[in-house]
Amino acid sequence: MRIAFFRRTAAGAAAAPKAQPQKGRVMTRHAEISDIPDLKALWAEVFGDEPEYIELFFNKMFRPEDYVVLCGEDGSIISIAALIPVDLVSDGKQYPVSYLYGMATKPSLQGNGYGLQLLDFAAKYCKENGKAGIALQPAGESVLRFYEKAGYKPAFTGVRNPNTFVEYPKSFLDFAKDAGYDVPAQDEPQRSVPGVFLSFVPKLHPQNAYMPYPLD
Repeated sequence: MRIAFFRRTAAGAAAAPKAQPQKGRVMTRHAEISDIPDLKALWAEVFGDEPEYIELFFNKMFRPEDYVVLCGEDGSIISIAALIPVDLVSDGKQYPVSYLYGMATKPSLQGNGYGLQLLDFAAKYCKENGKAGIALQPAGESVLRFYEKAGYKPAFTGVRNPNTFVEYPKSFLDFAKDAGYDVPAQDEPQRSVPGVFLSFVPKLHPQNAYMPYPLD
């Protein structure tokens, strides 16, 4: 069975009973090593992934400076997201961007704006650290609407384009292969993975770019 290459970019799980919004202030920050058990638990709660998959991601891909969280006043983690460093190559120019991966909000607290607050923090961090934008693959139409509220625009809609594409680091490709993804070789036929992009560079909008994905 072919496994979708990139799939972990949902704003949260399916409908669940909503809790009352957290009282008091919330805080956005970068993750710490001590957060890992709570990050894994929230990931499992939202996505339902096998423990082996979650363990593989954190063993190979976790870097505190590239992982953002939103916490309640009591310190409990409400929303999480990874910001994986990738490159956008466009017409011979290479732009450092972040690939948003594993965006999740605690199901019982969805609908209170916490995910949007975390996206605001992620965008500010990426922009201040020289990123040209943030790319991601929404998991469906409803999730697409969520990201549009945060300023993301549809992109990566073209077929393979040798002039404009997202280039993933070896560490992410190794993780994808170990996780069982069907990772295409550079010279294999590929199509684009529909996605969205938040640009910090004037006129940079990769409408005709592509994210590597094997043809069926």
